[in-house]
Amino acid sequence: MKRNLIALLSCALALVISCKGEDTPASTPTEPIVDPSEDFSVTAPSDLILSQTSSYEVALSWSDNSKNETGFIVYHSEDGVSYARIDSVGMNCKSSTYTSSTKLVTGSTHYFGVRAVSDETTSDMVTSSIVISPILKIEEYYATDCSFAIRYSVDNQYKTGMSFGLCWSADGDDPTVESSKQAAPSQKYTLGTTILQVIPNSALEYGKEYKIRAYAQLNPKAYYSETITLKLKDARKAITLDWTKKSVDGLPSSIELYETTSKLNGDAFHAWYAIADLSKGDIELRVRYPSALSTIDDQAAEDSDCILLTNAGYFYQQDVAGSCVIDGTAKGWGIVTWTPGTSTSDPDYNIGYYITRGMFGVDENGTPNAYWAATINSVPFYYTNPMTSVRNEARYTSPSSLMPEGNIAWSPKYAISAGPMLVYEGKIPFNFDTKASDGLLLNNFEMQASDIFGPSSTTADRTAVGYTEDGKIILFICDGRISESQGCSVLEEAQILKGLGCVKAVNLDGGGSTGMWVLGDHINYHSDENRKVHTCIGFYKK
Repeated sequence: MKRNLIALLSCALALVISCKGEDTPASTPTEPIVDPSEDFSVTAPSDLILSQTSSYEVALSWSDNSKNETGFIVYHSEDGVSYARIDSVGMNCKSSTYTSSTKLVTGSTHYFGVRAVSDETTSDMVTSSIVISPILKIEEYYATDCSFAIRYSVDNQYKTGMSFGLCWSADGDDPTVESSKQAAPSQKYTLGTTILQVIPNSALEYGKEYKIRAYAQLNPKAYYSETITLKLKDARKAITLDWTKKSVDGLPSSIELYETTSKLNGDAFHAWYAIADLSKGDIELRVRYPSALSTIDDQAAEDSDCILLTNAGYFYQQDVAGSCVIDGTAKGWGIVTWTPGTSTSDPDYNIGYYITRGMFGVDENGTPNAYWAATINSVPFYYTNPMTSVRNEARYTSPSSLMPEGNIAWSPKYAISAGPMLVYEGKIPFNFDTKASDGLLLNNFEMQASDIFGPSSTTADRTAVGYTEDGKIILFICDGRISESQGCSVLEEAQILKGLGCVKAVNLDGGGSTGMWVLGDHINYHSDENRKVHTCIGFYKK
């Protein structure tokens, strides 16, 4: 009874109060009870990290520093000033992905921001930016005995001024563009498709393990693929034969002549080589370039100073199919482009490949050397590495003072081009066995025609020139396609020259052009000894 009475009095009192005063509203909204110690602000996220995951996407991640957020809002900007909302994620979420409708432009900068939000407020925005890089991915790689072959892709929207290539190092660190590097083949390719690039053994060392990366450079920034590791396969071994020194009346002591009938890989073989020491001062090496085709014997007879002469460079009709240097002046077609396709069924039948070719010569002092050569605006350029084009796969544009590398300041007095380079710094720098994944020859850098190395040429006559570590010059020939001598392949020829101690050597024209004349005697047995040739190389009295 007492409780009910108190409740009744309370209600009456409330009624009196509520009715007091004519201006008092009939009802007043109820305000929430607020704890003055409670904090309704939301703490901003931090450590916003951006990473490019594809040519279309950027991934975002951040640290959540708030305990009362209801979610996060993600923003994007292309100028770092005006931000547009692109995503919202729930509470405790720490990541988001930005997806572009088109491929991101390499070198462009994208800005991102993230805020934490609650029912009452939003936090400050944490921001970060990312420069878009090309997506470089190595798809395939392998080593041969004379090269590395790497296939890689570049996937991004191309930006003018960007260059691509491979860089490598053997010092254990990841390579950069400051390390050894080589530009990519410059034929037009579609970004997103693969690029095949070959590094020749002339730029490498046997026995070393190399780290290699693809790079894209947009100065001053460089971008890289993952790192791979490769090591050259074992070098092709030298072939040593039993050679007999021949006695030739009137031959100066600075020239020695040798002959062999040793079997070559089980086949009959007949070869000769002359080795000359020009440092004695009584002889010199010359290249002959007559105005019309004539036989080796006739060219030798035209100069009473001639001691020993062989055929030299390739020729077509009335001119040198390449380059020669006579008394310091370059002559011939020049080394510019070559169309290796020989049949209309070849996919590159009408495609001209810029090439470098092996070239041997001596300077004013008689010092021998050999480089890969090209002709640019009628001027010969010389390189320590070849252009590594691969038919139908990787085509370089014109050689230059920087392509395939800086040219060598070489001024030969006499020189002749042909190819391929048989030996370079003791290495055999070609391979006519290894093929790319599409079946095309991988290491025919000089774009030699198949009649130089194909199945029909494995028993060919050969001519070559080279020099030993102590500077002595070797002229080599062998007979072929006759019962007394089955000839040799280009690879066997290189192995023989290596066995003779050559540090550099170049293949010259062979087949029916092969011949050696010594003091009036045409010493090899080839039935076509009267073949007219355009250039010859040999030793002369000073």
